[in-house]
Amino acid sequence: VSRMWKGMAFLAIIAVPASLLRSLQTGWLHIYSFHVVVGVFIASVYLLRHRLSYQAKSILLITLFISIGAIGLIALGLLGAGVWWLVVSSLLFYILYSIRLGLISVFFTMTFTVICGALYTHEVFTLPVDANQYITSFSSWVSLLVAITLMPLVVFQAISVYQDSILIL
Repeated sequence: VSRMWKGMAFLAIIAVPASLLRSLQTGWLHIYSFHVVVGVFIASVYLLRHRLSYQAKSILLITLFISIGAIGLIALGLLGAGVWWLVVSSLLFYILYSIRLGLISVFFTMTFTVICGALYTHEVFTLPVDANQYITSFSSWVSLLVAITLMPLVVFQAISVYQDSILIL
């Protein structure tokens, strides 16, 4: 879990500026404020990681993933990587706690995605930006690549180290 916080700190150094760069093309969106808060939160937990219990760090980590996923899905629908963060949070529940919690989390992810999809398709939720403008932004693609490549690499590397430590015991 400490390794994942270290990896998340590295990701925040890349992802927060990339997210903020999008504001040059889209204007300032509320999700950018959320990204700044997340960056500060990650830095704070990383700096305090030696003082926090394993339980606290793991709960904060899963909460972080769920928050990023939920806010991303609400704010950007299919244009963002929110679903991906929610799926990985289910994986973390499964690995760190139990299969049962992992399955409950998958059900939550499915239900939340269906609700957001219904709200978007019924135009209760609307995109805060022009979709064509958003997908032609270089920084939008950088943010997506961070979410779908670097974040899983951080998680998978931490899982690998964890598995190796179990095998040694």
